[in-house]
Amino acid sequence: MTLSDLLPAGLVSAAVRVGAVPATLDGGTELNEWLVARDDAALYRMAGFRMLVRGTHEVVVEPLGTTSLDEVAVHVYGMAVRSLLLHGGVFCLHASAVRLGGTVLAVGGRSGAGKSTTAMALAAHGELLVDDVVPVTVTDGVALVHPFHRPVHLDRSPSHGDAGGGGRITSGPRGKQAVEPGAADRRPCPLQRLVVIELGPPGTAVSARPVGGAERLRWIVRLSNSTGLASLGRRAAGYFAWAAAVADAVPTAVVTRPDGSDTLGEVVAMIRDGRCDL
Repeated sequence: MTLSDLLPAGLVSAAVRVGAVPATLDGGTELNEWLVARDDAALYRMAGFRMLVRGTHEVVVEPLGTTSLDEVAVHVYGMAVRSLLLHGGVFCLHASAVRLGGTVLAVGGRSGAGKSTTAMALAAHGELLVDDVVPVTVTDGVALVHPFHRPVHLDRSPSHGDAGGGGRITSGPRGKQAVEPGAADRRPCPLQRLVVIELGPPGTAVSARPVGGAERLRWIVRLSNSTGLASLGRRAAGYFAWAAAVADAVPTAVVTRPDGSDTLGEVVAMIRDGRCDL
């Protein structure tokens, strides 16, 4: 397998190569300490490597020090895919998409909230479509998910050990395990629900509430533009029109679970039973 094989066929067709990557990007805006970007390029300066994404056609990675290509690969099918899609005018939710019976839902949340673990547990009753990077388009008022193959990254916790449903498990980033999902129908499909997982104070009960209006739009923005890359420069008008269209099209609920407690079964049951009152 080459690095180019990590990109989703049918969504992007860029070439990925190993080479020298500059430490600066001419004409770029520094969005944070590790990302500099302009409309048509994004430079990632991470511990151990640099990566430059040019337009929709090229990704150049440069491992630094003792960093291996395997360690860089996870960022190719993560950050690089997001950037390539953005350069092509396609925006993504930081979420995981699951098909349950006839319903396709996305599970989102900030890093560490448990969205991937929740999605994998839900997928045991259905099918995982894509984890972490969910391309979404809106056509005639209908939000469409565009699934592609991407390994799922889960904490190495005993309570998460069976979440992969028997998929091949390999080493993942930041001490996590990478679970290869099974084959899935990769055709675009309507996104019918969005569930946001949020951490609450320890000892509190699991709860859920529907959100709409401005609060729903704020969640869409949080789940799609945490670095500011999505709305950079000439993309701003298109991005905010897309976010508003997704907010209009997709019923959304926030599920709050207590931090530090294993409430996975309760959260999954609440989502499966429709008790989010969407």
